[in-house]
Amino acid sequence: GTAALQHPDLAAEQAEYAVRKLGLRGMGVGGSVAGEELANPRFDPFWAKCEELGILVFMHPGGTRELEPSGRLGGSGLLTNTIGTRNVAEACRAVGTATMVLISTDKAVNPSSVMGASKRLAESWCQALDLEERSRGGRTRFVTVRFGNVLGSTGSVVPLFQRQLAAGGPLTVTHPEITRYFMTVGEAVELVLQASVLGVGQTEDSSAGHIHVLDMGEPIRIADLARRMIKLAGLPPGKHIDIVFTGLRPGEKLTEELFL
Repeated sequence: GTAALQHPDLAAEQAEYAVRKLGLRGMGVGGSVAGEELANPRFDPFWAKCEELGILVFMHPGGTRELEPSGRLGGSGLLTNTIGTRNVAEACRAVGTATMVLISTDKAVNPSSVMGASKRLAESWCQALDLEERSRGGRTRFVTVRFGNVLGSTGSVVPLFQRQLAAGGPLTVTHPEITRYFMTVGEAVELVLQASVLGVGQTEDSSAGHIHVLDMGEPIRIADLARRMIKLAGLPPGKHIDIVFTGLRPGEKLTEELFL
């Protein structure tokens, strides 16, 4: 089986449906994973049920979208990415989960923000645990996948542009030269599933501590994406929508990277 412990803003209603199907109703899924109660997972009803069901793959997306207006990561998001990742990883090891998949972000590469730095810390923790498990012949694999921007996901620029178009504009872009890597939801799901399969039942050390990244091609200039969406909107004759450049936010980079 597979389980995903999701943050409330990451499709929580879908997580709750899955929880009910697994018989885990009322066991705190979708809440904080950064609490002290996860330090003893065998006494936690959720993790006890995971052990009973023999969950093979556990996915931890963390709190990547919890940004304050200043651009800093909110306190609970920071704890979810750091202490929460540690707690989930140790709980997976304690109950014998075959693979834990950490879903990370390209913002973890040479981070310029607290959110990116917290994600890089989570990556490093899982890499170290995976190497330790391989060296001692442990059962649990810790696999990390690193995403770019997922089209249509929470926080994606495309839904934002769609809302701004529906309101008559303008479309807001932080900088004329800012670029980002993009992937579809299908590509994101495929990457996670492939990484999960790589982890289950693998005993050799060749992939220990590796981070899996999808080849997303060339980065896209966000201003060009905004112009294309305006063009495809099918505006009536004489209707014009402007693009307004608002300036880079604190910790925001002009370009993202995929590898350290």
